[in-house]
Amino acid sequence: MHNQLMPYPDRKKLFSYSVSFEIPENSGCYTITNFSGEILYIGLSRCLKNRFCQHLESKQKTESGVYGRPSFFNYLLAEECLLEKIERTWMHQFEMFHGHLPVLNKVSSPLV
Repeated sequence: MHNQLMPYPDRKKLFSYSVSFEIPENSGCYTITNFSGEILYIGLSRCLKNRFCQHLESKQKTESGVYGRPSFFNYLLAEECLLEKIERTWMHQFEMFHGHLPVLNKVSSPLV
């Protein structure tokens, strides 16, 4: 499913503290996927690096679950004014394909 998101999250890093210095402080939208590329979480951030580190501090987002262990952080750099639109689009694309939100997303992105 990850490769079916439009616009495509064109950058990929391991979901690990060891690469946190490689994550930019720019704004963008991102997914957290398991090793097979299945999306576990969709989000947005005005500072990707800070949000990346926050997720690594969450047991829910670092431990293995029914869908596997979060393994990759895939992201798309975007202007702040586009973040909500891109995130909402990705959430709707995922929900249309699967019939539900990603397993680690708690609520749907509001329509703005």
